[in-house]
Amino acid sequence: MTRANGKKAGQKIIQGVKKQRKKWSFKSKINAFIEALELSRRQQKVEHLRKILEEIREDAEKLPSVTEAVTTSHEEEDLD
Repeated sequence: MTRANGKKAGQKIIQGVKKQRKKWSFKSKINAFIEALELSRRQQKVEHLRKILEEIREDAEKLPSVTEAVTTSHEEEDLD
């Protein structure tokens, strides 16, 4: 992120906090910022977990199905 983009993002956050402070009646700007940071942190955690689950799903799709694994195992036993 460039410095200019970071500044724009910061300004958007400040404006959003000001709106939410009025809408939700936060006691102070500090409380509104704390809530915004906590929400951002939760969203980052959710996104991180979503990525992990997606990787697991993709890896699981590469594995043979249980039916295929059992069939192959039985075929190998029959050959022995």
